[in-house]
Amino acid sequence: MALERCLDAPPTSRLVLVGDDTVGEGDYVIAAPEAGRAPVVQRLANGGSMLARIYAIAVGHRLDPLFPVGVSDEVESLLKEPGIQEPSLTDPTSVPFCTIDGPGTRDLDQALHVVATEAGFRLSYALADASWFVRPGSALFAAAVHRASSFYLPGLVIPMLPRELSESLCSLSPGVQRRALVMVLDLDREGRVMDRHWLRARIRSRAKLAFGEVPGLLAARRTTHLEPGLIVSLQAFRDLGQVLVARRARAGVVRYRRDEVDLTITPGGRGLIPLRSSDAPVERWNEEISVLCNIEGARWLTEGDIERDGIEPIYRIHPAPPKSAMRRLERRIGAIVALHGLDPDVWSWRLEGSGTLAAYLDSLPREGEAGRLAAVIHRQAVVTNMRSTFSDDPAPHYGVGAPVCGRFTAPMREMVGIFLHKETIEKLEGLSPSRSADDRAIRARVIEGGNRAKALQSRLVKEVNRLAMDTLFEPDLTLPAPERPRRPGTVVGIQGNRLYALLDAPHLEVKIYLDDVAEAAGEPVETDSDGTAIRARSDGRVLVRLGERGRLHVRRFDQGRDRWVFGLEPEDS
Repeated sequence: MALERCLDAPPTSRLVLVGDDTVGEGDYVIAAPEAGRAPVVQRLANGGSMLARIYAIAVGHRLDPLFPVGVSDEVESLLKEPGIQEPSLTDPTSVPFCTIDGPGTRDLDQALHVVATEAGFRLSYALADASWFVRPGSALFAAAVHRASSFYLPGLVIPMLPRELSESLCSLSPGVQRRALVMVLDLDREGRVMDRHWLRARIRSRAKLAFGEVPGLLAARRTTHLEPGLIVSLQAFRDLGQVLVARRARAGVVRYRRDEVDLTITPGGRGLIPLRSSDAPVERWNEEISVLCNIEGARWLTEGDIERDGIEPIYRIHPAPPKSAMRRLERRIGAIVALHGLDPDVWSWRLEGSGTLAAYLDSLPREGEAGRLAAVIHRQAVVTNMRSTFSDDPAPHYGVGAPVCGRFTAPMREMVGIFLHKETIEKLEGLSPSRSADDRAIRARVIEGGNRAKALQSRLVKEVNRLAMDTLFEPDLTLPAPERPRRPGTVVGIQGNRLYALLDAPHLEVKIYLDDVAEAAGEPVETDSDGTAIRARSDGRVLVRLGERGRLHVRRFDQGRDRWVFGLEPEDS
């Protein structure tokens, strides 16, 4: 049996590509090499399928879905002794926690319980106690630091922790006792935190709820499958969520209308289709509570923080856009208003004198043609943003409007979460500062890994998007040029040497390079200084406007530059 090693890993834990009479070239399988043989343990993807192409992307970045033998041995020990009955744990198992997540989520990091109080609300937010299982010096810890994060591709997740932990022993699944680090917050009616404390506890979630279920449960007068206390908690969750949404709006924190999509493999297994993500109120409430806990966790670690005290926080920092970028945005919005003849009283914005950017963006129309142009303006605001990073120095997070922010809420998917839980527990227990030097060294590796993982996930998204474009447009090349599909879309961005068009269906964003626009026009082109139009250099006539609708078609694939070449016709041509 021929065997090609694709990843460096112990022989019993290797993702391999096998080619012989039984396993076809391009198939992905798990094999166990032994004495010149490599018997197949599990088939992962058949050659030629979209899943095999997804695996090829993962392998190209040396992402291994399997774990070394030492990790497996530790997992076996933890399964035998999960620490649920540890005497030091508090026992709020009578509290009706529940998880609220996507319908297919298995690694349940958070569970919540909310009650209304005389003063406002009490929020109990339980986080999976992954740091108890993943400890410094263990093979699990080393593997998690190396991976830094779980990675997500269509049809494939490369987990940071073995699934026996992330989808079972650590996961806050319903009906079973689980270890949790619980943040308890008392808030007033305006959503201000009045008191905060932590519990190391064993909890029992009552239900695994999907986002789409919650509105129906809240609207129903009676329910038979959930205990009454859980319904009361969901009602308080809704009320608290609405308070937090309003509080953030008053604080001037920008909320963009992001038209995000998730790519999924088609039922036939050969293509990718984009599914537009929802922005339902329940998801916003859930997001606001998660952000609140990340802010409060960082504040708690920062309070009383002194040099060499043994506590080594990690912060999620996000610089505000520089004033020069906001000035460019102001000019660009003004140019869009002029280009499309929009009412200045509704559409104009000034950096000084027009109120906050958040209030302006929220005031724009949402439906029809006006809503489409508003979405284009939102996108211009999005691209003014700086990147967020992990850091050991506290600094503001512009995106959430907080002086400090952490990443406590994804401990099974991000190593930063495990490390922050460890530091939280050490602060609670008053750990001796003697370990500070070791923790600083670990923290540096965790920060580097967290930033590296974020960049890698962005690259994976780009490669998967390119794969989606290839599968969509390759069939077009088999047709004569006049018969190729003309796909309607909107010009949503002009930046540097390219413009961006968002197709109506499928909902994909594609790049069109200016030199290809010039080739189609038969003459040189140039971009307006405000980045809102592309004009013919000879006479200044507008060829493409930001926010304009058009019909995109494939002209060819440029092998030398490894990119698609498109034509963009006016919608009424």
